[in-house]
Amino acid sequence: MLKFIDTHAHLEDPIYDGQIEKVRSNYLSDGIFAVINVACSKETTSQVYKRAKNFEEVYFSIGCHPQTASQVDESFIKYINQFSSDKKCLA
Repeated sequence: MLKFIDTHAHLEDPIYDGQIEKVRSNYLSDGIFAVINVACSKETTSQVYKRAKNFEEVYFSIGCHPQTASQVDESFIKYINQFSSDKKCLA
């Protein structure tokens, strides 16, 4: 079986509420052995970090969505920097 990496997932999307174990089971059985869960806001940064801590195969990236880049300030940078040294933070 081929093995794949999902390089851009949003596992915190409300569409998956209450279904994350089923989603996880599906992608693992389909040959996805790693997932990069993408944060695009301050709120989702802590969520993707927690998901990566709970699921061995999940890694994360942090940042902001291009549509909200003008709202990035020093406090946002300081906030996401606290996650950037984590071994599961890839970008």
